Amino acid sequence: MRVGKVQKLPSIHSRYNYEGLGSSNGLVCVKIENGINPHPILIWNPVTRDIREVRPRTIVHSDLIAEVGLEFYRTHIDPRELDDLYGFGFSPLDNDYKIVRINEYNHYHIKAVEVYSLNCGSWKHIDVVDDLRGISTSATYITINGVMFWDFTWCDDEDLILPIDLLKKEVCEFIPLPRIYGGFRRTSLIEYENKLAVVACVEENDGSSLIHLWVWEEDTCLSEDEDEERGGWTKIYPSSPSTWGTLNPVTIWINEIVLLPFDEIENDGR
Repeated sequence: MRVGKVQKLPSIHSRYNYEGLGSSNGLVCVKIENGINPHPILIWNPVTRDIREVRPRTIVHSDLIAEVGLEFYRTHIDPRELDDLYGFGFSPLDNDYKIVRINEYNHYHIKAVEVYSLNCGSWKHIDVVDDLRGISTSATYITINGVMFWDFTWCDDEDLILPIDLLKKEVCEFIPLPRIYGGFRRTSLIEYENKLAVVACVEENDGSSLIHLWVWEEDTCLSEDEDEERGGWTKIYPSSPSTWGTLNPVTIWINEIVLLPFDEIENDGR
């Protein structure tokens, strides 16, 4: 095994703080915290040290401005109630890297979704109408076969998955999480055999933990009118009880599920 030297961002950006937004096929997407809003975004190849700067649109909250008016936006909207979440992934169908920006207002209303194409060098707005009201999106996502799946909560109650098709540049129908019974649980979206999957760690009353692996299978049943096909969850792995306590599922490495003790994640500040 060859261990290479850890690369740093080019010196022009090294004096600023930056946030990693994601990585794909060796490319790294970062947001530069340089005091400029919207923040510059870089797509960086640490091997070749090539870097490409992506500039978000000047008015990043256009949907909210259209709803409340520019004057109200300037005088009444608290910037702390606005939040932008970014995802970075690859779309194999058009051989293109994409950046997704999700704009939330007051933490529970997605006001705008935009997709940036590295090949085209431009952003495209996705119409979300009122379907995404009441949604609180986490920064957790995974990209599989050109679809970016986001973990989110509906009205503080129901946990769902929001798929965004990077090729068609559209928000798809919500996917409910599998029904997992038990006590306190932690879940992670992962890729398993090129499919969307969920790993869940469920803490039992006796302090032990059970690990479940669910895979989303497309077209496993028909809707009521039998014209539109949809998918469903299949449980493919239930573990025996573990005495490690609360575990946090991370990913699948080769053929093993990787988990970390919950206490370690808390101590690491994540």
